[in-house]
Amino acid sequence: HRYLELIAQQGLSAWPLNRLETLKMAMVRWLIQQGHTSLVATQGATLSIGLLKKTLESEQGRWVLQAHSRAQNELELERQTDGLVIQKRVIDRTFVENGVRWIVDYKTIALDASFDEAGLKEVAEPYRQQLEQYGALFVDEGLEIKLAVYFVSISKLVIL
Repeated sequence: HRYLELIAQQGLSAWPLNRLETLKMAMVRWLIQQGHTSLVATQGATLSIGLLKKTLESEQGRWVLQAHSRAQNELELERQTDGLVIQKRVIDRTFVENGVRWIVDYKTIALDASFDEAGLKEVAEPYRQQLEQYGALFVDEGLEIKLAVYFVSISKLVIL
């Protein structure tokens, strides 16, 4: 998520594919600091770079990460419910495009690229309630709201 956030903040032009490989050792060091073995850290860094490459090579991935009006990444919002209970929400990516507020949740679960649209919608459906809660935080804007899940492993955006 952190690298997707950086790409969106810094702009796609700052992230040519060859830049990703230069980050591998930093990723490995960070994963080792988090308690992973050297082997697991290296595998994790390799996987992360592969996922980022897929995203940057994907039309949908690039669209999600490109510059948009009122774009925010890892947006932390709090909302009070049931009197005194305060719930904190972190929205992976949100922006406005053509008068529509988009709320996108990144999922890094491994999926088979052969999933058809119906299959992907079925996989995305369990996240609907979470995204609807995020959407409720923007109702006062008066914009149409679109909720979507971006499956990083297959570079597919699924609109709920």
